[in-house]
Amino acid sequence: MFVRFLRTGSISILVSLCLVALLAVIIQVSSPAPAKADDTPKSKVAALRGYDVSIFAQGTSVYFNPDSIDVAGNSAYVDYQNITAKDDRDNKTSTIVQYTNSGQVVHYIFHSRP
Repeated sequence: MFVRFLRTGSISILVSLCLVALLAVIIQVSSPAPAKADDTPKSKVAALRGYDVSIFAQGTSVYFNPDSIDVAGNSAYVDYQNITAKDDRDNKTSTIVQYTNSGQVVHYIFHSRP
């Protein structure tokens, strides 16, 4: 039976199939494992060695779309644009929020540019 198999030229097909299978195994072994849910990065913000990046404070449904941030003394001030036009043609207000160093809201005011 083996002689008959050789006579028909099917051995080259068998060798080709073995090579394809070997190549598939090599590719599978060398490809990285898929990321697990807990392996995904928590933040896309990079930090220098020795520093951590975390959320300091978040907007709310009243104030959102943070713009400028300033720190003075023991407070941080965040200007939230909300949904205002850059040139103030819409007469809507932005919101300035004062935070403590730990991210707690001290107070906020609605602000419109003159």
